Amino acid sequence: AAGGSLHSMGPAGESLRQESTGEPALAAPAVHLATGRVAAHGPGPLEGRIDRPSGRPFAATGTLQEIDLPDRTVRVEGLYGGFPAFAPGGLRLVTSQAVPGALGSGRRALVVSKPDGSDPVQIHETEGQIFAIDWSPDGEWIAWSEGVVFAPEGVRVDLWRIRPDGSGLENLTDSPTNDAFPKFAGDGRIVFRSGRDGNKEIYLMAGDGSDPKRLTNHPGVDTMPAIAPDGSFVVYATDQLDWTGSSDIDLARLQLAPSGEPGAAFQAWMPGHGPAVHGPGPDVHPSFSPDGRWIVYASARGGLNDEPALFDGGPQPYGEIWVQSFPFGRPIRLTHNKWEDSLADWATGD
Repeated sequence: AAGGSLHSMGPAGESLRQESTGEPALAAPAVHLATGRVAAHGPGPLEGRIDRPSGRPFAATGTLQEIDLPDRTVRVEGLYGGFPAFAPGGLRLVTSQAVPGALGSGRRALVVSKPDGSDPVQIHETEGQIFAIDWSPDGEWIAWSEGVVFAPEGVRVDLWRIRPDGSGLENLTDSPTNDAFPKFAGDGRIVFRSGRDGNKEIYLMAGDGSDPKRLTNHPGVDTMPAIAPDGSFVVYATDQLDWTGSSDIDLARLQLAPSGEPGAAFQAWMPGHGPAVHGPGPDVHPSFSPDGRWIVYASARGGLNDEPALFDGGPQPYGEIWVQSFPFGRPIRLTHNKWEDSLADWATGD
């Protein structure tokens, strides 16, 4: 039940009395015996709140904060929209959302809005999941993964792109294997993860899906890549650096030649450490700042608070959002709360 009015009575059921009017609807009351004060669940203030088309809130109340970094101040806010990606300049945002009226059906939509969730426009709808979204640096394209999440190499997941106005829909990979996690370089090339060769590795291709090049090659899993705006480095999540035999996931970096081929020899990089030093994790979902000087990622390196108990049963209680200067800065924690925080993206501007 959604709640209603509160009532009280004596221990034998006598003196029944209504304590609230029912507006707003309240539930689960608790009484402080010393003072007689009552606390109960009820709707919070809705003034100024912007909802998603599904009717659920867009921004997480109480998460907005400003944090000073050595060379900038970042404004951090939690969103309920899935896989947010900013347009260049930060004036628009695209998210994956449940289709209104289709909750539980599995239908998802790409929705472009202002950063606060206002003025939403649905530009694409599909049966199944839309995840790992990115907006090209020139503002002309939005790319994403469409298919089954957490699927093995042989399950079909495709990379798509579309114009921000909903035109130009195009399948970039159109293959029977698992292609996911696209990220744009400054020149429009796309780095992504693919299982096309039987193992999840990192690839680089042109913005139209042509000329794919394999960047990593080893028995472990490489995934969730991000590419520096100038195309010089790729950072990605991997389990190949784990020497303990556990399922830990860390971040690694790979330097690229101007041609896009792997340039310098592979160098491992974990947040807060030098090359080839194992760190706590998982450290996942990296993303470069627009100027390439910082990287943001989700990590459990600070230890979990209440995330496993409060999370909805999914497989990734990563913990909190961290940043550090690239390539060898010290980690700086941006969020510290009892919820799982992940999938951060950068924007410049107000």
